[in-house]
Amino acid sequence: MSSAALEQYPCDVVAHNEVLFVGLSSLTGERWSGSLVVKSGAGLKEAHTLPLEHGVAALAVVGQGDDFTVCAGTDAPELQLFACHKGAARLAASLPAHGGPISSVAALAGDRVVSSSQDMRSVVWDVAQRTLTQGE
Repeated sequence: MSSAALEQYPCDVVAHNEVLFVGLSSLTGERWSGSLVVKSGAGLKEAHTLPLEHGVAALAVVGQGDDFTVCAGTDAPELQLFACHKGAARLAASLPAHGGPISSVAALAGDRVVSSSQDMRSVVWDVAQRTLTQGE
């Protein structure tokens, strides 16, 4: 395999309303890249891929119904938010707050999410307001 051909490895997966989100990462040299794969439809066969500049380590879903947010922790020190409606997703925001790669993300009540990082910090975000609420 040439260095131009990237193998992407699944790092996390979440599901919401019959839609599956798979976070992928690949390493070329010293640089990580990744993508978010969205699968929906009968047998989860309909898919589209959103390429990302950074590898995806963790995913969480915030919100209910057809409009919700997928939060992706990446190897960059930022939390990426994807606005979703049914089976479609788009990058809505990148929230910087860590001093190292994000290693985990978990949904909390009330449209909040917590992220933790290799900087040894955990921070709580209000996803709807796109603001840091704890851990500054």
